[in-house]
Amino acid sequence: GNEKVYTLNITSEKSSNADLTGIAVNYVEITDFRKDNNHYVADLDKAVIPIISYTVEDYFQQGVKITTNKDSAILVVTAENGNKQTYVVTFNVKALSNNANLSNIVIGNTSISGFAADTYVYNVDLAVGTENLPVIEAVKGHDGQTIEIADNGVNGATTITVTAEDMVTQQTYTVNFSVIKSTNAYLENIAVNYQSVADFVKTTFNYAVVLDNAIAPTVAYTCGDVYQTVSVQTNIDSAVLIVTAQDGITVNKYAINFTVAASSNANLADILLDGVSLSGFRQDSLFYHVQLPVGTTLLPDIAVAGGADGQTINITNNGLRDTTYIVVTAEDGVTVQTYSLSFDVEKSDVDTLKMIYLNGVEVLNYDAQASQ
Repeated sequence: GNEKVYTLNITSEKSSNADLTGIAVNYVEITDFRKDNNHYVADLDKAVIPIISYTVEDYFQQGVKITTNKDSAILVVTAENGNKQTYVVTFNVKALSNNANLSNIVIGNTSISGFAADTYVYNVDLAVGTENLPVIEAVKGHDGQTIEIADNGVNGATTITVTAEDMVTQQTYTVNFSVIKSTNAYLENIAVNYQSVADFVKTTFNYAVVLDNAIAPTVAYTCGDVYQTVSVQTNIDSAVLIVTAQDGITVNKYAINFTVAASSNANLADILLDGVSLSGFRQDSLFYHVQLPVGTTLLPDIAVAGGADGQTINITNNGLRDTTYIVVTAEDGVTVQTYSLSFDVEKSDVDTLKMIYLNGVEVLNYDAQASQ
């Protein structure tokens, strides 16, 4: 029944692994990393202390101490057992770019015509009527460039100044903008006395218009665009419209010849009998009765005053106690009116003799009212 106790003191061996499996500089893995290689060179774009990260091989490691400056990073890895291993990453800062050329210039979403990185002056035409510059985009030729754009309006030079990453090298691109001037010298319409010219076609330049009267008409027009200038010269015979396009070069001339329509007026202005206006005369009254005094043996002198130029007037007299016709033909040769004057001689109501003669001698004490 005797017992004997044995005591075993068990201790686990601490890891001596102080290896890393990877190192990253600014989140970019060192591509040729090997845990047994302790020295590396990493390229930097700029002389700025980078961010260093790593991946451990053994999670029992006590930790990694990183010391970083602009030249290098030192990573000291302490194993669980206290062993240490040091990784050194030396930084190689790339030389700053002196590239001050663009890779493209984009105007209103379209690459500028004929762009080349080493061509620094461009001419760009803008559409007629453009008032505002389109969006201008300068596409960098290197990420480190800085760009300044200064515009001078739609008819000016826009400059694009590109400074290279080295902050020394510069290039200036110039884009000369100009708005195309309209060459439209066509009218859309012409009106004479507020009536559009019949069959007007903007590419036809000669017209004939008949006027109602011999007065210089009012001539109006509708421009083909807002940039035209139009001069108008008008008289009783013609009108000339000279249209100059915005470019100051393109000119069209429209000519209109006027003629006066023949009058259709066949009215008289007056009828005169022995120089005296006919009583009750009206232009639109064609029939008149004229009573001549007792004893009239001859028609009075008949004269007329025409109501319009160009009339032809024929007077046909048919004597006393008959009708005189005045036929008026208008200037148009078509319109005719006939005025009728019916003449009559007033009859005497005297039924007595003025004197009686016997053998040529007046009857003594003759009384026209006495019958004996």
